[in-house]
Amino acid sequence: MLMASMLCSAFGQIMIKRVINGTDFSQLSLASLKQFTAPNIFIQGNLGAILIVGGFLFWIAALTKLDLNYAYPIASSSVLLVTLLSGLFLGEQLTLRIWLGTGLIVLGVYLLLPRVTFPT
Repeated sequence: MLMASMLCSAFGQIMIKRVINGTDFSQLSLASLKQFTAPNIFIQGNLGAILIVGGFLFWIAALTKLDLNYAYPIASSSVLLVTLLSGLFLGEQLTLRIWLGTGLIVLGVYLLLPRVTFPT
């Protein structure tokens, strides 16, 4: 459930970003808001919203089975997934600096994970 939450949230964010990239928000006006009624924009935006809500529901379900101090650091590693997907699906430039920053975040998440100890 935790992995489903991460995947839904990441893909939902990618879909929302695609919608934003496909619209002109240089000025906030009625005309710019009407862009969201175009069928392809409307469908992509709603799909992104559904994925984000689905990710939240999977998160709630995961929390019924896992401790928060375990689930949250793992879910925070979704930054790696979003970075990868933004490069693949949005064509965003992934520089060495971005990868180093993402790696530091993932390292921090790893350091926060509770250690499992086995009785001897």
